Formats: sequence, structure tokens, C-alpha cells
Amino acid sequence: MSKTLLVTFADSGLQRSLHRIAAQAREMGQFSEVIAACEHDLDTVFRKRFASRLRPGSRGFGYWAWKPQIILQAFRSANQGDVVIYCDAGCHLNPGGQQRLDEYCCMARASKSGILAFQNKPWLGRPEENDLVLPDRAWTKGDVVDYFGVRDRPDVTDTGTIGAGIIVFKACHQSRTLLEEWLRVFETDFSLVDDTPSRSPNLPGFREHRHDQAVFSILCKLNDVATASAFEYWYPNLRNPRRADWRMLHDRPFWAVRDKDRGRVRNLIGFVTQAAKSLAARSSLLKQLSR
Repeated sequence: MSKTLLVTFADSGLQRSLHRIAAQAREMGQFSEVIAACEHDLDTVFRKRFASRLRPGSRGFGYWAWKPQIILQAFRSANQGDVVIYCDAGCHLNPGGQQRLDEYCCMARASKSGILAFQNKPWLGRPEENDLVLPDRAWTKGDVVDYFGVRDRPDVTDTGTIGAGIIVFKACHQSRTLLEEWLRVFETDFSLVDDTPSRSPNLPGFREHRHDQAVFSILCKLNDVATASAFEYWYPNLRNPRRADWRMLHDRPFWAVRDKDRGRVRNLIGFVTQAAKSLAARSSLLKQLSR
């Protein structure tokens, strides 16, 4: 009988979030194993290779380089055909979504790629969904576009981006290969995933780079990965589209709440620090555009 494993990750400063999501996963009763990992659980070779990147306070704790690595490590606990689900530690798990979770697992098993990902595309057909569809050209810098040779591929660049915060894998050769390709980008040229300005021209409509997600999204599109709508884990509030309406997701298993709990003082410091970094990044982008 096949197993279903859940893996999540956060640096050791986010232990509260790790404990919370691990407890939610165990309470759901659908996971054979719950892996709540931190930086100390990463392979020694990987930690040494990315030692200068995996720093507390750095964006994504090293621009999310750990993500394909920790998922590949979770595959070691899985047999061929088992399901491995990656979920960001800031998410919440909803026990009312157990039936849909089973459906996600079936979709991943049936996919030729062995992967079910979540794409920014309409779900219920409401007008506000169309207004929030985000194409990859807006979130992928030119260097990544050219690395994959998709500058003249509107089927890739002009379609909704695919998120990297919740992913369902069937343990198989195809899914492992995509994960290895994802990790290889970090190993080959780290500037493809960080915030350094693109050497190649960005596509018209570019807003900002989405790091690991930008790479994962293109890999998914090039490998015919099965997708569900990302609105299944974050649905916009009609009155304020920047906020979520969780009532719409009462029967969905994953809620992308972004609940990062470092404790009150650290949460405040983190908020101020991230806000300052975002302002600096936007200022730098505006300066580049004005040249």
C-alpha cells in the first residue's frame, strides 16, 4: 500500500511554525510520515556548498536553495509510487479538505510527470480571478528566460505562473529528475535565483524576480506538469483582493496563510527588515528603468 508523506522546512528561528504545521498534519491523520526539517537536517555536503547563502535573515534563507534539496531528501523515505507533498511552513492545513487532498494525490499519481503543482489560473470563473492571473514574464528575469531558451515561447512566458509553495509529487524517475534539474540551477549559477540585476533584457511587463518559483514554474511548463488552480489555496476577498477569503476554501486542505511565527519581538523585527529590503529592491529597479 502506498504512503503519503508531508515535508516542510524552516530555519531554526521558525520552530514555532514548524511545530504548528507538523501538529496540524498529524491531526489530519492522512500522512504516513511528517518531516518538519530545519537547516541542521540538510545534508552536510549541501550545507557546506551553500554555507555562504544559508544565513539567518537572508531572503528565503538562501533564496530557497534548500527547497529542492529537502524534497529530494524526503524522497529517500518514500518507495516508488508513494506520494511526497511539500508545503511551506507558513501554510495552515485544513482538516475539512481531506477529500480534496486524496484527489490531489490521485492527480499526481496519474500525471506523466509524477507532479501536481498549483498554477495561477482561474478556478471558479469569477471576474476577480482573471484580474489576478500573473504571467511568468512579470516574475522571471531575463537571464532565467534565456537559460531555458523560452524568450520566444509565449506558451511559457505569457501563461500563469506556477507556485512553489505547495507541490504534490509521486516518487518516480520523472519527478526526481525535475527536482534534480531545479537544484542544478542553484548549483550552476546562483545569480539566476537571487536579486542581482539580469544581464539579459527582461521581458516587457517584468515586475520583479520570483527566485526559486520562477525556475520551478518554467521547468513545470517544459515538462508538462499537471496543475490545479492556485486559487484553491489562496482565494481573494471580493472587498479587498490583496486579502484572502478563507471561507471559500472550507473544503481545501492547504491554506497559504504565510504564518511565520518567530515570537512577537522577532516577528516585528523581521517585518521591518523585510519591508526595508523590499523598498530598497524597488528603488534599485526604478533606477535601472530610468536609465
